[in-house]
Amino acid sequence: MSNTTFDLSNLDHAVQQIQEISVGLPVHPNDSVKPLVLIADDDAAVRQILRIHMEMNGFAVKEAGRGMQVLAGLHHNPDLVLLDISMPGLGGEDCLREIRRRRPGLKVIIVSGLIDIEDRKDSMNAFDVLAKPVDCRRLISSVNRAIALSA
Repeated sequence: MSNTTFDLSNLDHAVQQIQEISVGLPVHPNDSVKPLVLIADDDAAVRQILRIHMEMNGFAVKEAGRGMQVLAGLHHNPDLVLLDISMPGLGGEDCLREIRRRRPGLKVIIVSGLIDIEDRKDSMNAFDVLAKPVDCRRLISSVNRAIALSA
């Protein structure tokens, strides 16, 4: 499949896309202890798509819909955070600063619909920055690299 972005306007189609492109992608080698990914996005549909994609590729998942929930979710000791920048309440950038203060070594991948987000990667102090719609192969590649560096 050449198109590896998912269309959130049709959830069933997006799930089918993920299932099709996930076949043959590397799954984390140690099935007994799955790396934990904390998905933070205020859009429930985005969280669901990311959850399905992460679980199909061998990761355990926790979700947060607001910045304060992300910070509370740190007690689960995630291996990685997928963080949206535009969230109500405590926004993603403030949340990222607080993650850095509490867990300096925790890898964070920014996933955002902001137009200029990839240009701001260096100033964000994130492992990677991905624009929505997310390229699923790039996402899983980035997640695998981040997890490997954390080990």
